[in-house]
Amino acid sequence: MKQLNYRKITKDNFYEIAALSKSLPQGQRDCVAPNSYSIAEGSVHSYAYYRGIYKDDEPVGFFMLTLPNEETAKSNEDNEFFLWRFMIKYEDQNKHYGYETLNHIIEIGKEHGHKKLKTSCHMGEVSPYKFYLKCGFIDTGKVEGGEQILILDIENK
Repeated sequence: MKQLNYRKITKDNFYEIAALSKSLPQGQRDCVAPNSYSIAEGSVHSYAYYRGIYKDDEPVGFFMLTLPNEETAKSNEDNEFFLWRFMIKYEDQNKHYGYETLNHIIEIGKEHGHKKLKTSCHMGEVSPYKFYLKCGFIDTGKVEGGEQILILDIENK
């Protein structure tokens, strides 16, 4: 049963999504850019796809993807898309919202013809690394910008 809905960021919900970053403990804040920064960054990149995550009308998180387009297609021979930012409000973690949202993200990728989802994360005590492994991501062994690169085959999910 789906509990969540996903909304475009507009002038009507920008501040409530931006404020979610403050719910995270400092260690988690160090692992993900503030939502306000992500929304600003996403608004200037044509390949960015970002949404607020809601439980009914309550904002509970945010995600941002890179979905290759004409501008980036030549560099995407492996048919991948990238989970660029992902956060769930601290008080709403461990309620399976992350898993449900990840399944939604996989469906978005499939709709666009992608076969693999990549992401990256810092390593450490509060890192989402274990969450990604539980979701089926594989550690590539590569590190970029100080973050571990993970990949998920979504073709048969």
